[in-house]
Amino acid sequence: RHLDLIYVFKVDPKTSIEREYAFLLTEQRGSIMNEQVLKGFNVSIDNVVKDYGNKFRRVTKITTDTDETKDNPNTVSYIVTKSVLNILKELLIEKIGYFKEGIKSELKFGANNISKIKNYSIDFKRRDEIENSENVQPIAIAVITNAKRNKVLVVKKSSKRTSSDSPETDKLLLYIGGHVRQEDKEDGNDNLTTISKTLEREIEEEIGEKISPENPKQFLIYTPDNPKSKKHLAICHIIEMDLEEKRFKLTSEEFIMKTGTTKSGHILKISEVLSGKHKLESWSVTILKEVFNKEVPKTIELFSHDEV
Repeated sequence: RHLDLIYVFKVDPKTSIEREYAFLLTEQRGSIMNEQVLKGFNVSIDNVVKDYGNKFRRVTKITTDTDETKDNPNTVSYIVTKSVLNILKELLIEKIGYFKEGIKSELKFGANNISKIKNYSIDFKRRDEIENSENVQPIAIAVITNAKRNKVLVVKKSSKRTSSDSPETDKLLLYIGGHVRQEDKEDGNDNLTTISKTLEREIEEEIGEKISPENPKQFLIYTPDNPKSKKHLAICHIIEMDLEEKRFKLTSEEFIMKTGTTKSGHILKISEVLSGKHKLESWSVTILKEVFNKEVPKTIELFSHDEV
């Protein structure tokens, strides 16, 4: 995991020596407190920041003997405190991935070929900025089913974690997953590699399982039938595994927990999903068609579009 914030404090060797011996009775240099060693120490700091700075979210340098800060520790404290508060505010609002809105013209309603995203880079901005834009947010999702594809893991989002205009509110979801975060992307990785890392992280966060699917079937889902859905694009992965006697434990606060009569966190037969007892949203309707080759009855289809 990335450390959020690293501060590097530097000072000129001459200033450091002056501070060290200001209240001592001797000016005899020590094995470390001498100009040559301190100069080499500063060079080492610069090299470390240059070589490894990109391993951390933020590295900030502060020189403590400028005209503003020299002999004024209160000024240094003020600069650091103000900087920490500003940076933490920025870091607390996560940065998520997005495609520029031009990708919408490449997409049709429903299932799309995964190749549609290969020519679009994933950029990152603060979540609040992206939510207020017309850019498209990629969501890495997994459909967990068995080899016969007659069963599927289902979840339901908690009303406390979804907005009233979310397509997922009070709906049974045939997938788990979430947003691409900036920490999921590493230099040199393409879109699909980054999204795979997102999916692995999301699966572990949401059901506590370490699953790294090898060459899963992938496709895109785009259902712009309401303002929210226009801004979200699902990158759907089909994960087949043995579900006999399998029990998943929901570990994310986003979901209604597996208690009482709720179906959230249970493995359901596809026939039960199609029974008409459960409300479905558009992504799940598309998944039923593309993954399970099932057309949704009209009685269920009435719930597939969100009321805005």
